[in-house]
Amino acid sequence: MKGVDLLPEEVAKPKHPGLFRVTALIIVSLFVFGLSFLYTVKTVELKRAQEALSILESDFAGYAWIEEELIETRKLKKDIESKLELARAETETGLPIDEILKELPELMPEGVRLARVSMANDGEIRFHAEATGLSQAAGLVVSLDKSSLFDDVKLLKVTKANEADEIFKLEATGKLSPIGGD
Repeated sequence: MKGVDLLPEEVAKPKHPGLFRVTALIIVSLFVFGLSFLYTVKTVELKRAQEALSILESDFAGYAWIEEELIETRKLKKDIESKLELARAETETGLPIDEILKELPELMPEGVRLARVSMANDGEIRFHAEATGLSQAAGLVVSLDKSSLFDDVKLLKVTKANEADEIFKLEATGKLSPIGGD
């Protein structure tokens, strides 16, 4: 059987059909080799990134206490703010200290000299004074207790300053009255 050539005469037949196959095989092999190299490089990068992430996660776990401290600090801040607000409310409702100090000289009976006044946070006030006699010391307590500034005034201690002098040192305590008195 004789073969029939269907190609037109101007088109020449490839002289080396095996060379085309070898070239195609080399190109495909290089493509596959390039892709596998790229895959290997990216796999190594991914593995390094996972190791770095693992280290960061362990480091982050080591700083978890900071979050707990922040929560505790927020609670303390709220507690402090509420105490501060309560203190502001208490001081705003009380009589200012300068008002009390203006009124004190008028409450001193004759023969009594006020030496020191101290006030505690709970509204307790302590008086240290000198009196020329025991009746003047008692008069101070009565005068303070009758005023609208103080409640529950008590004489704590009376001592003689000198044996030669008739000067008595006294200590009294009381509570600040709310605004407006009793």
